[in-house]
Amino acid sequence: MKIKLFTLALIISITNLFGQTDSIRNGTHIFWSEDYTITFNDFSDTTKSERNVMYCEKYNICWGAYTGLFSVMDVPKKKKDKLKKEEEIYFAPAFEVSTSYRFNSDSLEYEQQKIVFDMYEIAARKCRMELDSIYNTNPSIGIRGIFFKSIEADVEIKLSEMVRDYTQEVYIRQVKGSFEKWRLLIDRLLDQTKEYKTSTSDRLRFITDQPIIDGYVRAKRVTGNLFD
Repeated sequence: MKIKLFTLALIISITNLFGQTDSIRNGTHIFWSEDYTITFNDFSDTTKSERNVMYCEKYNICWGAYTGLFSVMDVPKKKKDKLKKEEEIYFAPAFEVSTSYRFNSDSLEYEQQKIVFDMYEIAARKCRMELDSIYNTNPSIGIRGIFFKSIEADVEIKLSEMVRDYTQEVYIRQVKGSFEKWRLLIDRLLDQTKEYKTSTSDRLRFITDQPIIDGYVRAKRVTGNLFD
């Protein structure tokens, strides 16, 4: 109950500070939420650029969801607080509205691209899970920050492999029943990892583009990929 009360207080504080802040999107991106489903109109690029025409004609990708995994780490501003307050790390899948394209109104092609956004959400959850696992093994201030970029880089490699395999099966080879298979897999993974879903706080960190906890600032230096 304390966690829920803290989250509610945080949301109220942010709303008061920034006005009626949209908790799903900013001017360029929509951030993943279980309460919002990407719509037809969110794929707002219908200009038929040369690149997108090539994707459609050569690879049968006539809808394109341009997505990314946003991440940032905030740390206490005061030196004395760095010894007693933990770093805060945020992840949020982002769907770029202006570059996500569609050439038709085919509902299946819409569903085939919408699933990609969910893949990025699974990646965000995996990052949180891995960092929690490291912290639980060695519960100390700063440990998450040390492995932040290493875990993110490792997860992004696996995410790229997932998207590649999905694209090969569904679009390039057009394996019968492949989309349905992937949809079941992604839904199962989302259900298994719901404890680590992207939260309102995660989204608002990127929507406001500034720390959402008093006394914190964006980390100026972040440890690079230790696995590289």
